[in-house]
Amino acid sequence: MSVRKKELNDCAPPNYEKGSSLITLKCHCGGLIFYTPQPHYKGGDVCVLDYVESIGLSIFEMDRLTEDAGVFGHKVYYGWENNSFKRIDNSRELHGYILRTASSIREVILYLEISFHEILVHQLGNDADKVDKNKEGPASGKDGKHDHEERGNDNSDSDSANESFFSAVDSDYNQSEEDDADFNDNIDTNAEWFGVSHYKELKTNLAKQGQVEANLVQSEDNDVAPDSESDFESLHGSDDENGSNRCVVFNPKDMDNPKLKLKMFFSTIKECKLAITNYSVRQGRPCKFVKQDLVRLRAKCRSEGCNWHIYARKFAGEGSVQIRTFEDTHKCGFTYQNPLVNSGWVGRKYCEEFRSNPKVDVEHFRKTVIKENKCSFTKKQTYRARKKALDIIHGSESDQYSKLEAYMHEIQKSNPGSSIILKTVDGTSKGQQRFQRLYMCFHGVKQGFLVGCRTLIGVDGTFLKGIAGGVLLIAVGLDGNNGIFPIAYAVVEGENKESWTWFFKLLKEDLKIERDYEWTIMSDKQKGLVQACIHVFPNAAHRFCVKHLHSNFSTAGFKGEALRRALWAAAKATTPVEFVRKMEEMAAIDLDAAKWFDDKPPSQWSRAYFSTHSKCDMLLNNICECFNGKILDAREKPIIEMMELLRLYMMQRMQQNRDIARQKWKEYMYCPRIIERVQKRMDKATQCFPFKSNDDLYEVSCPYGDHYAVNIKEQTCSCRRWELTGIPCPHAIAALWLAKKDPMLYVSSWYTIETYLKSYEGAICPMNGEGNWEKTDVDGPKPPLYGKTAGRPKK
Repeated sequence: MSVRKKELNDCAPPNYEKGSSLITLKCHCGGLIFYTPQPHYKGGDVCVLDYVESIGLSIFEMDRLTEDAGVFGHKVYYGWENNSFKRIDNSRELHGYILRTASSIREVILYLEISFHEILVHQLGNDADKVDKNKEGPASGKDGKHDHEERGNDNSDSDSANESFFSAVDSDYNQSEEDDADFNDNIDTNAEWFGVSHYKELKTNLAKQGQVEANLVQSEDNDVAPDSESDFESLHGSDDENGSNRCVVFNPKDMDNPKLKLKMFFSTIKECKLAITNYSVRQGRPCKFVKQDLVRLRAKCRSEGCNWHIYARKFAGEGSVQIRTFEDTHKCGFTYQNPLVNSGWVGRKYCEEFRSNPKVDVEHFRKTVIKENKCSFTKKQTYRARKKALDIIHGSESDQYSKLEAYMHEIQKSNPGSSIILKTVDGTSKGQQRFQRLYMCFHGVKQGFLVGCRTLIGVDGTFLKGIAGGVLLIAVGLDGNNGIFPIAYAVVEGENKESWTWFFKLLKEDLKIERDYEWTIMSDKQKGLVQACIHVFPNAAHRFCVKHLHSNFSTAGFKGEALRRALWAAAKATTPVEFVRKMEEMAAIDLDAAKWFDDKPPSQWSRAYFSTHSKCDMLLNNICECFNGKILDAREKPIIEMMELLRLYMMQRMQQNRDIARQKWKEYMYCPRIIERVQKRMDKATQCFPFKSNDDLYEVSCPYGDHYAVNIKEQTCSCRRWELTGIPCPHAIAALWLAKKDPMLYVSSWYTIETYLKSYEGAICPMNGEGNWEKTDVDGPKPPLYGKTAGRPKK
């Protein structure tokens, strides 16, 4: 149950699931009912309660719910039927009214009148019971009852609206001494309010009910289910030796440390069982439930010969559960071996602690459980308790897969043009589909990538740590500031040729890639990726991360600092001549090491043979590693929650980068990292000596005797760095200085603030929460069967 804010009272009820028993209660309270000139409710306020469980809803439960909403006092409930108010005196009438009036929107309207006694206390600050009965009071109507016919007359003097609420002149609320006596004879200030008529009947039949109760308590051990309503007692009976009619109601807020008493009432059997369990844990003496069904609950101490036992039974019509027998004396001693403190119980009790800190230290948590509950608890139980707590927080994994269709519909509704593709396989003999793959690419992201990012895509796969397992495939680009630009991601069964081919085909379609020879794909050479890349992008350049190349190089037996330096020198070479020279230096160190690269085309790992279309000389797949580092927590979540964390991260990142560029970079022409890179090349250019050939051609001499040819018009240099990156190399900068030209004007437009803003101009639009998702005609798929892979997951 949740209490709606006042400013949202006029909003429609939530979209409850089909077949749900949850309803919305709209309670008019604090006013009065009038019957003339026509029935109407005047004054007061409105409180709205959402997500109320209608099954088993009783008058007693309504009192508790309205008190939680801040409506106190002795309340009388009315419904609106057949153009008039109908009083609701018991839970059966309340349940029938809900069934008759709950429409397709699941909203039930109730009207509440609060008793005069509570109004007086609220308005005047004193208790009606303590009013001097000898003092003369103003006249009242017959028997002190409200005369609705006279009270509803709107033809009275217009000045009456300005009189005090408790005006002594012709007031409809005046009470006589007879009314006070009638009130005091039928009220117990220590009891919950159930109406004056109830207490009159109780006083008349007290002796008979006491006898019925005695008989029922003596015969409860027979465990015979009641045959009719006559077998159930009233909600009240003799409570203590003084004969006072007390009604002790359990407060769910005391669930962690319950105080059980004879005749205590509970809302449900489930609540009663949990309270008994927690009570036994607190006492350090475990109990066992020897009887439990829809009507009864009986538990006794696990120790042989111990007298402790408790019995509770449900009331017909009311739905409430009362403790009927309770022997609270133990003959056994305290024990630390308490089977009630199991992983399920601990997971439910400490659910909120895991919600606030899902990565709580297991050993610290185990010690907390032992200290607070004074019992033994193993490390294995702790891990199971954490898993069950997280299942409660995140929902069942299978439930999340069943909601995928609704989630996909909401994505497409909130972000039109986005691609969210679900692939399923036949799951059961009944034709139900089972989840296999899910692809996601937002419209704002792909539009920004196409207009503001270079033609390079880094791809990678990372293991998911959820119950279902699987692999997350990602595609990441580079923005104008050389920062990561996540493009698309997909959940698949594993890294193989089929899954990578499926991912690449969808990516190619989203990015409208036609001239694939202008594109570069960078990866860590995952299993099946190369074959899939060749199949989907046959003409695209394919680079491998040099860090992973060196790892494989070391694994092959070629270790040592000298070989590592030789490998990186060959990778950083920018011309074929320089590359050959570096490989000869490696062969001089170890000939077999140089031969190890014979089947590895240098175009995949050396700058000397990189394509110049992408304007990027990157040797590492750090863009994917960086993105993986940002989503570590998401990889542990169930499918929908993981997708939501990824969406929120990308949405916030795009907004933050857009705001930074607009607010902090508006004075610059180029992005900060590019300016810094140009400055470093300018520092090296001071050591170069340019010679002019004509207005466009220059020869530049370097400190170590190397000479390079620079063409300003074509924006090329024989070292190839200018063509590879789109940023003038030191040789070109020296030539530009000699030509009296600004080197910054020759930096590629890919790096301008204008282009950067274009890439982040689009946005990932916000979407509704799960409670407001529209239901779809298609059922969600079943969870996948591939599960976690064997062994410890790789990062």
